[in-house]
This record gives sequence, structure tokens and C-alpha cells, in this order.
Amino acid sequence: MDILEAAAAEDGTNSHEALMWLAATLRQWARESEAHPPPGDAVADPRPDVATLWRRSSDAWRRAALRETAPAWRRLLAASWWTTQITAAHPASAEAAQAGSVAVQLLPLAAWRGLDRLSQEKLLQATDFDLATGAAAAQLARAEPDPAHALELLELGRGVLWSQKLDVHTDLKLLQEVCPELAERLTRVRVLLEEARDPSARTGRSRRLPLS
Repeated sequence: MDILEAAAAEDGTNSHEALMWLAATLRQWARESEAHPPPGDAVADPRPDVATLWRRSSDAWRRAALRETAPAWRRLLAASWWTTQITAAHPASAEAAQAGSVAVQLLPLAAWRGLDRLSQEKLLQATDFDLATGAAAAQLARAEPDPAHALELLELGRGVLWSQKLDVHTDLKLLQEVCPELAERLTRVRVLLEEARDPSARTGRSRRLPLS
């Protein structure tokens, strides 16, 4: 455990992975401690109490989710575990609301446009199916509910791929008026990019639309 703690505290490329292992190990330790509590007559039990183990595990998930230098999909995985764990223990807490918010906001970063459609769908399916719904509920369960942010998270979580689709087809009317040639070229590039990402969207038009 000390080795993982030391590795997680470093700034190297493996520190995020160490945080993930640390969080998972502490979670398992807490579960084992709950399943096998010390005898009631134990005088001096050297093991940390269960609440401390759960707290340290959640803190490690939090640090992993907020580590901006780590890959987005790994941060999303950490945020998903953080959300699940802290919500189960403290469903109406500010931390549960924060965890859900972080997780949902990581969805579009993890399922970024550079991935093909199948990879995006697999990544999103690997997270908690009700992640957005749970995050919205956590915002409403707080001592000071935030309905506006709850709605924002709900829409963001449920429309990741659809939002990307809309962004790709942004209206080019203004550009068309200023520079028709550039607007036409941009449209052709969009067709190629969309077909490269999602073969099912192939129309065949790209083969007949030269870039220059």
C-alpha cells in the first residue's frame, strides 16, 4: 500500500495508474474488513477502521478522475467508480453531486470525435448506464438543490453522440455568403471525416467530390 501511495503522489506517467490501483485496493480492503470484522474483545487491532478505508478509496478515485494529464477514458472510469462508491455511502452529499457532475462532463471528452462510432458506443456502454440520471438526481438531493445543473447534466449525458452529429452539420450559411469556395471545400472535408469515423454513414459521394 505504501508503494502505491508513493507512486500515486509522483508526477510521472504511471501515477494515474497507481491511483487507480490504490483506489481499487483500498475498496477491496474495506469490503474484506466489513465481511470479517475483528473480534469484539480485540484489544488493539492495527487495521484501519472500515470508514477510513472507504474514505481513502473514494479520495483516490477523486484524484484519478481530476488528473487532467491522464487519458480521458481512464479519468471517466475513475469518475464512474467514484460516483458509484460515494453515492452508495452518502447519496445526498455535496461530494456525490460533484462526482456525478465530473463523470458526466468527461463523457464527451472520452468519446471524442477521433474515435470511430463503434468505439465511441463501446466506451459509453462501459460506464454506468444511468450515469447522467444519477448525476442529475444527486444535484437535486443536495441540501441546496441545483435543478438547472441537473438538467444540464441530464441532457449532456444522454446526447453525447447526437451533439457531435449536430456540431458536424453546423450551418455554413454565413461562410457560404462570404466565401462560397471555402464553404464547399469544408463540406467535402466533413463528408470524408464523417465516413472515416462511421462507415455506416458512407454515401459514396466522397469518391466523387475532390478536395481541390
